Amino acid sequence: MSIKCLAVLLFHNDEDLVADQIKYYKYDNNHDLIVFNHNSSDNTSNELQKYKDDIICIYDMSSKISFKDEEVHDTIYKIIQGNQDINKSEIKLSNDNGYNLDIIKNYEWISFPESDEFLEGPDRKKSYYNYLSDINNTKINYIYFRTYTYWF
Repeated sequence: MSIKCLAVLLFHNDEDLVADQIKYYKYDNNHDLIVFNHNSSDNTSNELQKYKDDIICIYDMSSKISFKDEEVHDTIYKIIQGNQDINKSEIKLSNDNGYNLDIIKNYEWISFPESDEFLEGPDRKKSYYNYLSDINNTKINYIYFRTYTYWF
């Protein structure tokens, strides 16, 4: 049985990562996509529009929503949870494919990678999606990634 997965992607001046992220999560790992574009001043918005048919919703976030005190992430979590207590003048929905964001009803797993992160299982023998499928019927209900960044 296949499981339903959602990837929530946050971009800020990441035009060079948009295509790779969408391909990785949507096609290589069977995730639906919701994207937040936080005040990008490069070509990120245009790159996202190229893939709008692959993305459920694209939210454009104003610079008034700050990374300070986790405001950006708090706003994203509120939207994902259906909380109406957000400043809608600071968020523009630029793409909505008529989707109801009832995540509890619609998804078994939700992934929140950073825009430059490509989540994997413990090794590359299987896809990230296949590892999620393996643990879906266990008592595990969340995964915390301890990651290392390598610079060569």
